[in-house]
Amino acid sequence: MAFETTKNIWHNGQMIAWDKAQVHVMSHVIHYGSSVFEGMRCYAQPNGAAIFRLRDHMRRMLDSAKIYRMPLGYTLEELCSAAVDVVEANGVAPCYIRPIAFRGYGEVGVNPLNSPVEVYIVNYPWGKYVSGSGGADVCISSWEPARAQHHAVAGQGGRKLHELATDPHGGGDQRLLGGDRAGCERLSLRGFGREPLPGARWHSLHHAAGQLRAVRNYAQPPC
Repeated sequence: MAFETTKNIWHNGQMIAWDKAQVHVMSHVIHYGSSVFEGMRCYAQPNGAAIFRLRDHMRRMLDSAKIYRMPLGYTLEELCSAAVDVVEANGVAPCYIRPIAFRGYGEVGVNPLNSPVEVYIVNYPWGKYVSGSGGADVCISSWEPARAQHHAVAGQGGRKLHELATDPHGGGDQRLLGGDRAGCERLSLRGFGREPLPGARWHSLHHAAGQLRAVRNYAQPPC
């Protein structure tokens, strides 16, 4: 699906031009898929624009990065503020917002720990995901995959994730590579807590004096 580009992209704490957001061909992420990302919507509202469940999305991204042993270097509040900043800088709402983090250009090899973590937040106009007036039929599955299936491996990048989950220094538990099902079961995110998701929260962007002004913890408007 074609999309309309914007002027600014947030990268590691700074705004850069859209065309400057480049990835080296030898970046770890290209060879081993070492990345995490989220996707969220910013909707038009009577008082301006609002990012739907921004904190919940960013919390989940931090959780994913923690599982991947990928320290982002930014707090939840900093990432939420960065998302508001990039929407404000581009002046585009409604829009789609894509935060993504990955292992960049560092060392050759499967082990990701010596490759830098790059964090980007992009926003751009995007209409309905499902075209037409009928929308889409959705349902909740009556079953849930077994825990081991959540940690199924595919290729070297997946195996390295398994190794890091048992040995954060990168040495790995070789029993996992041998198909030890009990070992896979032990990957139940030891010491990794998850808070229950709160009610829907919004970050609002109000238009004032020709520019968007960020307002935090805006009360939830009607969907």
